[in-house]
Amino acid sequence: MTHGVQPTWPCITSYFFPIGRERAEGSVPLDLSREPKENLQEILENIVKQDGISSVCKLCHLNNFVKLLCSVGIAEDKLGFTYEEIIICLRLTLLNEAREVRVAGLQSFRYLIRDSNVLGKVLLLQVDYLIARFIDIQKNDSERTQALRLARKMISVNALLFPSSVTNSLIAVGNNGKQAHDQMTRACIAIICELSFKNPVLVAQRGGLSTILRNVTSCQLSRINEALMTTILHLLNHPHTRQYIRVDVELEQILAPYTDFHYQNPAEERPKEERDDQFTASKMSLVASFCSWSGIINLCKSGNSGIQSLIGLLCIPNMEVRKGLLEVLFEIFQLTLPRASADFHEALTSTDSGRFKDNWRLSDGFVASEAKTVLPQRSGSRPDLMDNYLALLLSAFIKTGLFEALVDVITSSTDVISIWATILLGELLHMANTILPHSQSHHLYCLPSLVNMAACCDYPPEKRLRASAAVNDLKDFHQRKKRGIKPTSLFLDHILRTAVESQGCKDTHSKTPKDIVIIKDYEDSLLSLVRDSHVLSHRETMDWNWHHIETILKWPHVSLRGNELMHKFVQRLVFFYKPSLQLYSDLEVEHPKGRQLTVVGCQFVEFLLASEEDGQMYLEDLVRDIVHYLFFSAGHKDQLSSRLLVTLSQNYFLFLGILSAHPHGVRLLEKGRVFQCLLGLCSLQHQEHLLKLTVSALDYSRDGLARVLLSKILTAASDKIGDYVSKHSFSFYFEITAESTQVTPDVWLDRRGGKGV
Repeated sequence: MTHGVQPTWPCITSYFFPIGRERAEGSVPLDLSREPKENLQEILENIVKQDGISSVCKLCHLNNFVKLLCSVGIAEDKLGFTYEEIIICLRLTLLNEAREVRVAGLQSFRYLIRDSNVLGKVLLLQVDYLIARFIDIQKNDSERTQALRLARKMISVNALLFPSSVTNSLIAVGNNGKQAHDQMTRACIAIICELSFKNPVLVAQRGGLSTILRNVTSCQLSRINEALMTTILHLLNHPHTRQYIRVDVELEQILAPYTDFHYQNPAEERPKEERDDQFTASKMSLVASFCSWSGIINLCKSGNSGIQSLIGLLCIPNMEVRKGLLEVLFEIFQLTLPRASADFHEALTSTDSGRFKDNWRLSDGFVASEAKTVLPQRSGSRPDLMDNYLALLLSAFIKTGLFEALVDVITSSTDVISIWATILLGELLHMANTILPHSQSHHLYCLPSLVNMAACCDYPPEKRLRASAAVNDLKDFHQRKKRGIKPTSLFLDHILRTAVESQGCKDTHSKTPKDIVIIKDYEDSLLSLVRDSHVLSHRETMDWNWHHIETILKWPHVSLRGNELMHKFVQRLVFFYKPSLQLYSDLEVEHPKGRQLTVVGCQFVEFLLASEEDGQMYLEDLVRDIVHYLFFSAGHKDQLSSRLLVTLSQNYFLFLGILSAHPHGVRLLEKGRVFQCLLGLCSLQHQEHLLKLTVSALDYSRDGLARVLLSKILTAASDKIGDYVSKHSFSFYFEITAESTQVTPDVWLDRRGGKGV
């Protein structure tokens, strides 16, 4: 026996027999110090014996055969037997009555086949028919599993020698396995796809490509569906394999759930769930096809193409098919599917990419995630390749008559389908105006068929009403697009406004009127607003008229000097926003008036900044209280991070950010030691929320402590915060603002040890 630690080899004896029984029957040791020929002769003699040997002993000898191959290799001169002799002996194990011996025999063949020479001799001795038999029989999963693993090994060794007998069995299971609830169906289809890449001729001759396409329309798992379609599209992409796919027949099978109302079974005999599953699978395969050049070329070619079939189906008054096709079009053009609603504005609002999402919360991606969704991609050096791709698709669909088909859907469908078609038409018109050349899009905007239907009395009243409503809805849609996407987060809104102001586009207030009578009217109106705001007369702050307060703070050139009423007004607002008094700071983030109160707070800070010396006293008092609340409150620091997640106190960083964008405000922050306190947080653990708020609020457009703070956070904070800061900084301050920070991407990566984002 050999000494020392021996390597471990795959052994399936313990899988079939408990340890106690194996010992009772007697295990068979393998002495690797003997000549390999002697060991192999003993193994082969025992596995071919018909009598006088138990199944357990045969199983042990087959495991020893695997160990021997792993130890000495498969060279004939080392083993002392020819491959034919070994294969003939092993072949008998595949006919043994014991299931465990057959499984071990399949495993032994898998370890023996390591090159084309051995594989050729295995096929010459017709072992492949026994392998095919194992795949066909559905009773024993362990045998089928080993047979499928052996089939994959044969593909990896030399796919060109792969036997047609095994191919036929794989295709048979792929075609009928789903009806028989065969658990190996997907595994067989996966092997067919693998074989299609390496030996497409064999798969095509045996009908394997049709098997793949047939399973595409019955698979609702997106990744599997896409993998099946990718196999077909890969073959279409190469001239020497393209000939094996009948494009007009086989590829258009993916359209069958839409184009064939009696697909597989008559529509009335199929349950709704089954029809929905088929629509879903077909949608996935269509979207995958339009994501590849080979799919686009074949589906959009002139003549009776797939795209013409899709658009032609929109004109058939079948609401189920129309709904499915609209979902496909929304997916192809990467548009958000509207909510199913009979109200146009509700459905349109549901598609707004600026709506709040869960990953925009402070505990998740915060401003960086929102900006990635809301802001358009900015690239001055090259065109957007996605725009080129969408322009090609849009041009192909327009030339095939998509807009006319959508007009037909709008005027002859149910409310929900009609609204979906209107929104899709508006999105595609906007896309055409944005990314298509003028020569391709200038004639689209009149939509003569829709306008004519809305204005002409020759059409039925119902169609005229729907056409007229669609025209009005498209007008509202156009106005919404002109307004653009507004940020949901006040932090992102502050960043964008600061960027615009840093580029010299800051709005200026109108000049104060010179006429004494007009000045008197201005003062009277201001005093009336102050009284009507109830700030001076009501103790309950939620009873104040915050719309009036907002108007007062935006009033042009209001002076605090000598104005006692305005001083009292400002004092009450400072009283409300001071965190130590727990009025504003304790309100929940989801408070109905939370956004309005925060907007007024930001305007209040800007109002005090504009008041210069008269407002500085109040501003210093407010900043002092905020700093004490955020950094020095006894017994409060441990709870602050969790409170920032759920209360409006997180917006105090927004107030500090507004101050950091003005030279006078920066001096106030330095005087209040705000930057020093924030620098102290950079190296502390479990302060991610504070640092996120800091990075998202401060202004870095000029040299100063804000840039020093950003550099410290990038280099000293945890990896999680560093990743967030890099995404935030790259999205905004390296692109939007006029000047970038002093910490460039290369410097940051060097300081962080070369870690990427």
